[in-house]
Amino acid sequence: MNAPSAARAYERNDAAIDARDFVAIACDPRGSVVVEACAGSGKTWLLVARMLRLLLSGAQPSELLAITLRARPRKRCVSA
Repeated sequence: MNAPSAARAYERNDAAIDARDFVAIACDPRGSVVVEACAGSGKTWLLVARMLRLLLSGAQPSELLAITLRARPRKRCVSA
């Protein structure tokens, strides 16, 4: 009988990573990211930090797009 796999708090491409590496990747303005997490996990902080890094790296406000979805609308988008 196989033991259940441990829950991983932070992942990148289905591989477990530590929190510091996750934040560094998610805030890196050179790439696009999708962050899925439960309520109270710091998604808004991460979004603001990412936007700030983009602006500080020379992006114009009109070049930025952030989309946030609650669970129900997100499920509709994924199943569509």
